[in-house]
Amino acid sequence: MKRRLFSLTASLLLIVFVLATVLAGCGNQENGQPGATTAAGEKPEIKVGIMGGLTGTGKSAVIPNIEELEMVLRYTNEVEGGIDGARIRWNVVDNQGTPDGAIQAYKSLRDGFRPDIYLIIEDYLYAGVKAMIEEDEAV
Repeated sequence: MKRRLFSLTASLLLIVFVLATVLAGCGNQENGQPGATTAAGEKPEIKVGIMGGLTGTGKSAVIPNIEELEMVLRYTNEVEGGIDGARIRWNVVDNQGTPDGAIQAYKSLRDGFRPDIYLIIEDYLYAGVKAMIEEDEAV
């Protein structure tokens, strides 16, 4: 099976489009959920946790990808007004380009920032945190 690769920009725009589509239908959920409104009538924020090797051997490839991702997220907030009115807030954590670093970065995001969405820039490190993510989703 051939695997098609998209440019990072195309992938990010696809993510934003999918999020917008999914969240657009969530307007009737209870407060605190994406697409819902708060008591003041404001949309809650969408929290995105980004893990990437800002240090380590792959940093020359990772840093430009994270900068491009942040550019797309800023554009979505500033020009598009967020996704279905909900602003996007993100936190970038260095996974040092290692499996152990990926686990620590995931735990740091999960226990501190508590994002709604996790993005892992180096897909080969996903295997290191996949079981933890699946376990957390089951809870």
